[in-house]
Amino acid sequence: MANRMIGYCRVSTDEQNLELQEDSLARYAAEKDLELVLYTEKVTTRKNDRIELQNAMKAATSGDVFVVYKLDRLARSTRST
Repeated sequence: MANRMIGYCRVSTDEQNLELQEDSLARYAAEKDLELVLYTEKVTTRKNDRIELQNAMKAATSGDVFVVYKLDRLARSTRST
């Protein structure tokens, strides 16, 4: 059984709002009866140094659930090898 939900929210510009993502993750955590630990940042997709994403991944421990609102908030594209 999961201990906590580690949530990560990201927008690309200062004009965009994190509220929709934050509210959605909070509702989901409440439905699953999990403590929510939320990491948010406003950073362009071209930057490689997403500090809060790194912090969120470091915070996750065995038994935690890592959640993003949409996969494109985690990574814009993936490469096949």
